[in-house]
Amino acid sequence: EVQNGHTDPSNGCLCIGQPLQNRDQMRANVINEIMSTERHYIKHLKDICE
Repeated sequence: EVQNGHTDPSNGCLCIGQPLQNRDQMRANVINEIMSTERHYIKHLKDICE
């Protein structure tokens, strides 16, 4: 939902003008998710190779 030209931050969207801390936290969450996905991928590759 758009309010005053910004999307509602409660729905997880990154909006312009959002505090830097929130953007940094969202960035950290994305990085953690990527790292977790990579760990699972590597585990599956190891299982396949065995």
